[in-house]
Amino acid sequence: MATGGIFGVFVMLVFAALGYLMSSYGYSVVLFIIALFLEPRLEISLSQSLSLLNGDLSKLVNYPVALALFVLAFCTLIWMVQKSRKMHTS
Repeated sequence: MATGGIFGVFVMLVFAALGYLMSSYGYSVVLFIIALFLEPRLEISLSQSLSLLNGDLSKLVNYPVALALFVLAFCTLIWMVQKSRKMHTS
């Protein structure tokens, strides 16, 4: 891609179109970029967690920190859905 070939131009156009569509539909482009870079680390961490728990995610309930993070994530999800519904009804 550093050679300036047509493939680099094509990749640039695809990501420009993706960014335009995301911003026109109200999605945050910055959050997409952050998620794109953090996803491999999340995948590795999930794989390590599953190997430690022998593939049984229900064992995470036995750990208070994990349970607190699950509750926090669930509450955040509910809050975001309610906020989104209020914005669409207004």
